[in-house]
This record gives sequence, structure tokens and C-alpha cells, in this order.
Amino acid sequence: MTASIYSQDSDPPQLLFKFRRTSSRSGSAVRVLREYWYPDGRLAAREHVLYDSGGLKSYELEALQTSSVGRVTAGQSPAEPGRTQLSFEYNKDLARTSHARIAHESLSSSPLVNDMIGFFICEHFDKLNHGLKVNCRYIVVSRKETVGLSFTKEGETTYHGKPVILLKLQPTSPLISVLVDPLHFTVEKEPPHRVLQYVGRTTPKINEGGHWKDLDAVTVFEW
Repeated sequence: MTASIYSQDSDPPQLLFKFRRTSSRSGSAVRVLREYWYPDGRLAAREHVLYDSGGLKSYELEALQTSSVGRVTAGQSPAEPGRTQLSFEYNKDLARTSHARIAHESLSSSPLVNDMIGFFICEHFDKLNHGLKVNCRYIVVSRKETVGLSFTKEGETTYHGKPVILLKLQPTSPLISVLVDPLHFTVEKEPPHRVLQYVGRTTPKINEGGHWKDLDAVTVFEW
């Protein structure tokens, strides 16, 4: 799967990054590689996702722009049967040999990473299409924790001649909502309910005035 990531505030839209997702299967394990490239071919960021028997086992983010690396592994909590334990490791700047920071979190439900959003929407499409709110926990490696998010339906329209529904994803925490704007998804109304585009926070960052800042952009998927 590929996508193009454009600036929100340029006319015509400025291409900022290209995205490519590839996967391979070995038995019950599926390995996913997600890569983000500058238009000139330089690699900006890379993500590795491992699933086993349909469940998330690990996620790793290589933020090459900032020389930071984060990883989370998921497994059964040894102290709390039936709960998922997440183990985080995050190194803010490998170039400065900074020490990795470690954290753990126990959850009653399975958390999501960005690679799982499309599957999550498809799984809960009927509820969302009927106007019901659907909550989830989302892994943020740089924060070494999960955050609560909620999907809600904003409306329906057409996109390149296809009927679609419009979804909004926003933090459930008022504090985080101040820091992160909602994401807006355009999703096929007919099966297989693919995400056609979304507007909001993406993995690569943008350099402004010599500082790396989080990037809200328009990501258009090329199915």
C-alpha cells in the first residue's frame, strides 16, 4: 500500500512525503514495514510492526529525522491474568548516546498503533455508520504510554464519485485535546470500507526554523 502526504496549507498542495507499507507472513506471524520518504528519496522515518495470531506483539519507530528510536512490546500481564502488559523503551536522541527510558502499562483491552487504524474502523464500521461513538487506546511510543481516543461520525458525502462516510478521531482527555487537533478520515461506505484519506497528525515531522515539529498533513492513500 502506498500514499502521498501533502501540506494542508499550500495551494496547490505541496508533496511532503511518500509512504509505502509492505508485509510478509511466516506461519502465524506477520511482519509489517512502514516507510516514509522525502520526495527526493531520502528516508524520513521507518516503522516495524509484528503481529502474531492476529494480535499485536511489537511496534518500533525509527524517527530518522530526530535520531530517536522507540519500541513497545505487548504480552500477557504476569501479575494480572487476562490483561495486556505493554513494555516501552524510548531513546530520544541516539546521536547523543542518551539513555533509553523504560515504562510499563497494563490494559484490559488491546491497544492500537497506526497500522491498525484501518482494520479497527472496518471492524466497527456498522456502529460508526449508525452514529455510535467507539473508543480505543492508542500507543504513543514517545510518551511511553497509551492515550484514549474516540471515533465519531461527522457525516456522509462523495469522494471521487464514491459514497463515503466522514469520521473524526479525537483524544478523550481534555488536556491532550488542547495539544493535538482531531484527525478526520474519509472512508468508503461500501465494503471493504477502506480509508481513502485522512487529515491530521502523521509520523514524519517538519523542520521549521531549525526545530523539528509535529506535522498535521493530508495523507491520500493510493489503493
